[in-house]
Amino acid sequence: MILLGVAGNFLVLVSGNINFHHLQPFLEHGWKPILTTAFLETSNFPFDQMVVFMMLFPYLNRPGLVKKVWLSALISSGLILCWTASLNIAVLGVEVVERSTFPLLSTVGKVSLFEFIQRIDAIVVFTLLMTVFFKASIFFYGALIGIVDLFKLKNHKQIILPIGCILIFLSMIRASDYSEHTEEGTYFLHYITVYFHIIMPLLMLLVTLSRNRFKKKGSLKSNET
Repeated sequence: MILLGVAGNFLVLVSGNINFHHLQPFLEHGWKPILTTAFLETSNFPFDQMVVFMMLFPYLNRPGLVKKVWLSALISSGLILCWTASLNIAVLGVEVVERSTFPLLSTVGKVSLFEFIQRIDAIVVFTLLMTVFFKASIFFYGALIGIVDLFKLKNHKQIILPIGCILIFLSMIRASDYSEHTEEGTYFLHYITVYFHIIMPLLMLLVTLSRNRFKKKGSLKSNET
């Protein structure tokens, strides 16, 4: 993944298609549209999907490294997304990026070096397939261990096949094309996922703080007695 990403970025940078004037003017409408977009749209996708990793924390071999790995992954992924978005705008322009379904694919498609290195879209497609595979696998495993904990099952192996069949069935009937998928995804991002990445984590934080507070009070009373 790193080699493909570095190769793709290098070819775009040396292709001569970058126009930094597309990135101007900065803060044309002030900070308000940036903040509203960051908290209402960008925070939903993809950062709220990192919540699924909390399902994996109890199974880590070295839980002491959670904070370090978590923060480094969050910061690095945010920087990579910022760089990719800036690169797309610098090559395509704001209007084309807004209309494009996969702007990165269009950006890489413009690479043409020495009339020989062209149409390197395969790099983006192959990267997309790899990331989607691992993303779907992590979500699938998170759902399995969540069901096991919820229904007090012995292990997740006995429900892999039925849950997998349900997943395939739902993926086929949920949306007939990409436009319908995007429309439904927009609804879920704005009205459904907010409960999972804002409300539920806040409730969990309040419960944890309350439990720790009562534990401290209980330990103080036991020490006094």
